[in-house]
Amino acid sequence: MSKIIYISRVKELIRRWCFDKSINITELKDRDIIAEEGNNTVLIRIFYTEIPNEEIILREITYLSNERHKYNKVYIAIPEDAKMYLDGKLLKDIGIGVLTYNLDEGIVSEVLTSPAIKTSIILPNIDIEKIIDKKIEEHLKNIYLEIESIKQNLSKVTTVHTSGINDKIISLKNEIDSIWDIIERLKIEIEKIKNMCTGVEHIEKRIEHRVEKVEVKEMEVPEFIKDNPWIEILSKKVESS
Repeated sequence: MSKIIYISRVKELIRRWCFDKSINITELKDRDIIAEEGNNTVLIRIFYTEIPNEEIILREITYLSNERHKYNKVYIAIPEDAKMYLDGKLLKDIGIGVLTYNLDEGIVSEVLTSPAIKTSIILPNIDIEKIIDKKIEEHLKNIYLEIESIKQNLSKVTTVHTSGINDKIISLKNEIDSIWDIIERLKIEIEKIKNMCTGVEHIEKRIEHRVEKVEVKEMEVPEFIKDNPWIEILSKKVESS
């Protein structure tokens, strides 16, 4: 049996199993089935290999562990005769469930349930200043093109028709002034954020500086005790007792 036909038959079995469990399939990929179970998103990964072994299955588990944060539930679907290669404790620790299938009997069984977890979104690093610069550049580019268009039109018209163009120039000037106002406000906000960060660092340094300045003063004792050899002898006896 070819790989394509094999996986297609497994998908059909899992589709029926999902239907019986009221799980709605939303997307089918090569070996991945993405579905919804109530408010939970579910990923089912079909395991396929001609000769299963522990190392190959471990690679699939590694892949699923990297995808775990994207879905509320995650399953690996394997043939019944391959479940002996699974590390049950590892799967429970990671939170990956197990479905076994039997193509001859047309059965899918849930042998290990995947616990529902909250999904997490990994946000990329965003450079706010670069985004602002890009937006400003786009606005200025459009204004520049309009000014060039006005220059070309001025060379073609008489003074009688220049009143409308003058109005457009005034409108562009107002738009430019508005953009510069926005730039100045953004600069002020960025400086405020930077100053807040700097203020926290400054407070931490002041605390460290104060801690370094703390000195432990020697206990003041009467003159007759200072440099008295009996004090040292008595203290040793106390320690030994």
